[in-house]
Amino acid sequence: MKHRKTLLVSAIVLSATALIAEIEFPDRSSPISYTFYIAGVTHYAKIESRAITAAPAWDMSKPLPFTLAEVDQIARKELRKLVDDEQAWATVGFEIQTLTAGSQPANWFYTVRFRALRPRPIDASTIGREHAEVLVDFNGKPGFFDDSLPAK
Repeated sequence: MKHRKTLLVSAIVLSATALIAEIEFPDRSSPISYTFYIAGVTHYAKIESRAITAAPAWDMSKPLPFTLAEVDQIARKELRKLVDDEQAWATVGFEIQTLTAGSQPANWFYTVRFRALRPRPIDASTIGREHAEVLVDFNGKPGFFDDSLPAK
């Protein structure tokens, strides 16, 4: 009887191990993407997951690797690729997000949000949504803009 229980438990453990091995976890190489609008045109700010994981892990008890002013400069340089009046855009937010969670070392990235200071040409579909976002990894490298995706 004891031998059967041991065999049964062993079979259950082996089956569970095989099942877990077949589960597909999210692809960490997929880019992180945010949608934003400038003058009625849909844009996508992206950063590759591998760029985020290539940066050193950050411990929240330590200072950030770049000050918000430094990240703002990096993001504004990228914003100039989309607008010719970058000075007419105000920085309205910073976000620091992690790609990993749990017991793994945390790899982080910045999101910088901009809004136009003066009215810009927009259509009814983008009223109130006109803004721009730039993603920056913890090595100080910006993500990229990919406008090839279809609008949702």
